Amino acid sequence: MPDYQLFSVDHFPLYIAVLIALAVFAAAIVVGRTVRQGFDVNRRIISSSSIVGSPGGLHAREEMRISQLLARAAMFVAPNGRVLNSELSKQLVRAGFFSDIAVNVFLASRVLCACTIPVMLLLSLPVLPFNVPASLLAVLCVLLAIFGLILPPIVLDRRVQHMRRVYQNAFPDMMDLLVVCVESGQSTQSAISRVGQEMLTICSQLGFNLHILSLELRAGSTLEAGLMSMYGRIGLDEVRSLAVLLKQSEQLGASISNTIRVFSDEMRDKRLSRAEARANSLPVKMSIPLSLCIFPVIMLVIMVPAVIRIRNAFL
Repeated sequence: MPDYQLFSVDHFPLYIAVLIALAVFAAAIVVGRTVRQGFDVNRRIISSSSIVGSPGGLHAREEMRISQLLARAAMFVAPNGRVLNSELSKQLVRAGFFSDIAVNVFLASRVLCACTIPVMLLLSLPVLPFNVPASLLAVLCVLLAIFGLILPPIVLDRRVQHMRRVYQNAFPDMMDLLVVCVESGQSTQSAISRVGQEMLTICSQLGFNLHILSLELRAGSTLEAGLMSMYGRIGLDEVRSLAVLLKQSEQLGASISNTIRVFSDEMRDKRLSRAEARANSLPVKMSIPLSLCIFPVIMLVIMVPAVIRIRNAFL
């Protein structure tokens, strides 16, 4: 173990790193509290009738201060231009984050990761059994800071893919409920509103998007425009197909209930096909761990007695 003195001029960077780590930890607590209280979609809809209300019961002053703090932290990595910010907002909405401060939280998380990971490396220096050269340490800190900047976008992309699978699994159930409501005599607008309430217990994010669609229809938007807006929020091709199908049925004068029923049957068949495809690919996926884990053990059990007998024969 290297001999480190407690109070040394050479350790001033370590002391500064400790102070930075404490500040980052305090900021992480604030951000975590905001994320926990702001992204609970189900509680937002149930506890408040307004879709833009303040979530989690935060006071207006506290929410304003947190937003200002996150905005200042996000200025370090905020992209230049409204177009990039708009694309980031769409990606966050597709990931299931509907809060107004989601962009600031995401950008602030990039700052926190870029600062925290190099600080953790600096804090681990005293427990290392070898000395790290200063030049190598500087290079490692820069690489870890870059990794901290790209880590939140990677996590966000994986979250978007996960939410797309969740939407695909819940969409046939939504179509079945919509068929029941439409065939019972309800209008399309009231049926979407009712299905949105029921979907909160199945998939809260999809129910939240249906609630937004219902509000857009009440505001005077057409069903096609509302569905295309919903497609932009969740990025699911089935929603765009439904919008095109309803527009064609309206132009041709066909029955909407029959159209929705046929589309619902198709969505159910597609979900079954995806499940069968995953089940059929399971043996191929299982062959890799079987060959890596079980086959060497079998070879060891077979070969060890033979090796021992050969060794005893020559002795």
